[in-house]
Amino acid sequence: MFCTSCGTALPDAANFCSNCGLQLNEGFQRQRTTRTQWEYCEIHTEQVSPTQSGRISNKPGTSQFWAKAVSPKGVYRAGYSVSTWPSDQHGYSGDSKVDTAWDELFTQLLKDGWEPFWTQKEHDAFAWQKQFKRLYIAEL
Repeated sequence: MFCTSCGTALPDAANFCSNCGLQLNEGFQRQRTTRTQWEYCEIHTEQVSPTQSGRISNKPGTSQFWAKAVSPKGVYRAGYSVSTWPSDQHGYSGDSKVDTAWDELFTQLLKDGWEPFWTQKEHDAFAWQKQFKRLYIAEL
């Protein structure tokens, strides 16, 4: 390959002319530096207020699981369970509705690249109070 400005012979992969500095490759981008960090999320429960015709009703509410994530860019909701259970059940493991909701969120987080991290001792405490982490790659 030759420079179209000064005619200097150049390697085929050249982005600039080594003689005159002409940019040869329009698609050239500056090399980006990345820094690897972790983002974390933790499972929480929340009460979902029941509605009736768009207004909050006085019927008992339901609860669901949700994942609160913290990344270098801030705090956000990483996911939530679609299934719910009556709020008066307090989210105890062993109840089929609670377990279904937990499994939904756990599966969603795994699909989104989150990996669980807890010890067996922590696993025996509250099955749903778990923490997850995943790589967060920031461009500098």
